Amino acid sequence: MKSLSLVLLFISLSFFIQAQVTQVVPVVTKNTAGDCSEAIELKFDKVCLYGPTKAPTSFGEMQEIKGTKGGTMYFEEEHNTAWYTFVCMHDGSITLEVSPSKTTDDYDFMLFKYNDSTFCEKVVAQKVKPIRSNISRNKDDIKGITGLSTKANEDFVGQGLKNAYSQFLEVKKGERYYLLVDNVYSEGSGHSLKLNYKKLIEISGTIVSETAVPLKADISITDSKGTEVETMKTKEDGTYQLNAYLNENENYTLNFSNDKSFLDTKVLNSNNIEGWKDIHTVLPELKKGKSYVFKNINFAGGLPNMLIASHSSADALCKLMKKNNKLVISIEGHTNGWGGPSDAIIHQQLSEQRANTVFKYLLDKGIDAERMSTYGYGDRKMLFPKAVKADEMEQNRRVEIKVISF
Repeated sequence: MKSLSLVLLFISLSFFIQAQVTQVVPVVTKNTAGDCSEAIELKFDKVCLYGPTKAPTSFGEMQEIKGTKGGTMYFEEEHNTAWYTFVCMHDGSITLEVSPSKTTDDYDFMLFKYNDSTFCEKVVAQKVKPIRSNISRNKDDIKGITGLSTKANEDFVGQGLKNAYSQFLEVKKGERYYLLVDNVYSEGSGHSLKLNYKKLIEISGTIVSETAVPLKADISITDSKGTEVETMKTKEDGTYQLNAYLNENENYTLNFSNDKSFLDTKVLNSNNIEGWKDIHTVLPELKKGKSYVFKNINFAGGLPNMLIASHSSADALCKLMKKNNKLVISIEGHTNGWGGPSDAIIHQQLSEQRANTVFKYLLDKGIDAERMSTYGYGDRKMLFPKAVKADEMEQNRRVEIKVISF
């Protein structure tokens, strides 16, 4: 019987290991097309992501771009190129990112507006000109990325170490465009593409203290990946107003901070246009012994890892501590539990791990360990003891900051 049990155990382990191995999904590189007539059709509805691609090799069967004078509008010639085409499904403003798989590659691009069935022949004859292009040298600090941006103000960027982005483009529903990307270097790697529709959002509001006194404060806006996209300061009377281009139907985090106050955070979707207007924010004064809910510091259920969208709020706390170098805090972790005694130890450990996650994040950002301590409350202080909704459970999985000295 022992032998049979060992055999069955071995077979079970073999199936388990095999099952684990089959869960590994390899990265599949996508095709490129070297000629205009074979351009790959991209689906561009709300957002378009394509790649990583195979490395473009040469210019296909025909070198459509050659013998130009270079300058700001054209490549002098194609090297290792890929052609794409897409139809805009909405009116709006579009942005583009061309991201090299190997950051030392130097990708340039040209964007054309399609006119008729003879388009590719007209490109060869240079009878249709690009409406956007960028042939600047690769920039190491942004990993070789190029494209169209709402921050750029030039339609065409020529050779040399210049702006990596050209100006965004206003489009109409139904318009077709052709995109040509070219890697200057041979034996390079592929690339990834990202096309986005942008919305112009009017952002306005007022920041006050708990006693309704207007506060001068800093505001940062970060996207769902934690990347800062806009910053601004209020006026002396605590008011602010800004117009910003944001991705359609994406959540953004607004972080509000003042040197002598604790932070506040709001998460808004770019499609909720009215929600961005007349935002009223109250920043509580920093006081010794007081605890503050650290908004937007959230964790996946059962895990100590911060969600990526929480990083911008942790960065805001880091900035606050650097501005107030005598501020000492206790980082207090909490979990969403069910109150059962069998879960108490697990929840205690998890809450400590969550507090330590924030501790390590701040430590890595340059905050001295002596200025921070951690404590885990488990599920003993849930904001919603009988949470059934997802947002209630998420708020239970939180971190609070207690001011030890200030």
